[in-house]
Amino acid sequence: MTQESPDPEICDAVVVLPVLNEAGYIVDAVNDLRGGNAGVMVWVMDGGSTDGTIDLVRGMAATDAQLHLFDNLGGSQSHAMNLAAQMAADAGYRIIVRADAHCRYPAEFVHGMIGLLNEKVADSVTVPLLATQVAYTRWQLANGELQRSWLGNGGARHRQLGRSGWVDHGHHAAFLVDRFLAVGGYDINLRACEDVDYDHRQQIAGGRIWFAANWPVVYMPRTNPRATWQQMLRNGRARMQVALKHRRRLNRRQLLPVVALAGLIGAPLGLIWWPAALPAMCYLALVMVLALRIGGKGGVVHSMRIAVLAVTSHAGFGAGVLRGLMKRGASV
Repeated sequence: MTQESPDPEICDAVVVLPVLNEAGYIVDAVNDLRGGNAGVMVWVMDGGSTDGTIDLVRGMAATDAQLHLFDNLGGSQSHAMNLAAQMAADAGYRIIVRADAHCRYPAEFVHGMIGLLNEKVADSVTVPLLATQVAYTRWQLANGELQRSWLGNGGARHRQLGRSGWVDHGHHAAFLVDRFLAVGGYDINLRACEDVDYDHRQQIAGGRIWFAANWPVVYMPRTNPRATWQQMLRNGRARMQVALKHRRRLNRRQLLPVVALAGLIGAPLGLIWWPAALPAMCYLALVMVLALRIGGKGGVVHSMRIAVLAVTSHAGFGAGVLRGLMKRGASV
């Protein structure tokens, strides 16, 4: 890779990419982050990949002096970011730009994040996370459409375009290193939702979070129902753990999946007493109607995939919430 002269502003920041089995996405992610950000330092923190991710990174690093691979022995994103933040502080970097391998980034993204941290005098910057419209598989395409809709994202602000401004939470994109460390970094007991926990603690400490609506990141969702179930189960459990940790109630968007799951669990009782099946029937009918609207011209089969993924996501998250409630205090 030809190395251009780095912008002095770039030398103040390091991009951190926590990865675990991201062979399908890592090359595109690194190339995106290079676009318009000549000379930026990129640290890939590998949590034990076995799918060829390590070989791909080493291959790119052979022609890119600013790309480095490190072992993340803790395995999780929280461990990766905490380790990288300490390394960044020791190396004299002022800013960390957090990136995800399963995302696609706009040109000059790093410049944009640095500029906003400086301009807004913010402690961190968050961005919209929009599910892809260009997918590798039919299931991923359906998952992308689901997550771009209310049925999939529940109206979460950072999962859609909107107005820039100060927020209490969003998809993490950049931090001031000293502030990240001062707040204690990410909670290493969380396997998901570490960003929710961090944002809450940052605000308690007086930190300010800027939402940059004009810098959307494209997210590549899970490619099949099984992977979606596992992801949402993990997310639901971690979200409950965060709520218990800070003694906060889940909001309506996070409780609805629990209600949906309860209806599905109670459906078999309809064999004995038919009204018991009504909640599940109404829920499934609503999901199918919404899936048909979301699927649009994709056809009935495409809409069915969206419906299956919606039920899988809701039930997985609901089960995770209940699991987190039952295992309060346990590591996530």
